[in-house]
Amino acid sequence: MPTSGAVPTSEAMTAIGSAADAYASAVCYEALRVRPPVAFFGRQVTQPFELGGRVLRPGTAILVHIRALHHDPDLYPDPAAFRPERWLARRPGGYGWMPFGGGRRTCIGDKLALMLMKTFLQVFTRAATLEPADQRDEQIRWRAVSNVPGDDCRIILRPRTPAEHFSTPSTLPIP
Repeated sequence: MPTSGAVPTSEAMTAIGSAADAYASAVCYEALRVRPPVAFFGRQVTQPFELGGRVLRPGTAILVHIRALHHDPDLYPDPAAFRPERWLARRPGGYGWMPFGGGRRTCIGDKLALMLMKTFLQVFTRAATLEPADQRDEQIRWRAVSNVPGDDCRIILRPRTPAEHFSTPSTLPIP
């Protein structure tokens, strides 16, 4: 996954305060933008409406390609770059960020998934550092409707020393 610079630090994501919490949320939003859990979702037209100069009739199937939407340069300048900072000034919403679908049929677990992602990220980065093993862009492999890392997705995991572990402030208690 291309990045705009360094891998986010533990301090940036676990320090006490709303700014750190907002940054951890931004990392999760950006990860879901760059790598949505599913490639697309479908809907069926229930009443005639016009789209792009064409009238779609009831029964017509529509597919929304989420990754293409999330990589639209009109919505996201430099869309291939991983930049959590793009979410610090705005929150995801509307129909330009749809990793969990949209409308009345949005995934029922979206808030739970975001909470779990952020909690894991904050707890994990307090206990260890994570960095890419090399700077090559990771390739996506599509399986059915979801995407998974390619064959060469390698990381380096470095446990923090006890001094680092206990000196790093956190918004969450570590058992």
